[in-house]
Amino acid sequence: GKRQRVFFAVSSSFNGPFIPTVMPFTPYAQDGQNGENGHPDTIVMGNQLHVIYQERDGDKQPWHLRSAVYNIPDLT
Repeated sequence: GKRQRVFFAVSSSFNGPFIPTVMPFTPYAQDGQNGENGHPDTIVMGNQLHVIYQERDGDKQPWHLRSAVYNIPDLT
């Protein structure tokens, strides 16, 4: 349960290079396991960044879909 993390990255060019900035989601973990998240997808709607991603509580635990919305001006 330590392999995957969702992170944000920025660039002044569409083609990069990209600089990682933050890991916006803290993986949930229970029973002393290490949670993980990954496989994000995003869409921009107006001034909002919508994110969906997978998350699980630890090794051999089921994956769940999660979502979040960020105001783009707050990210810069």
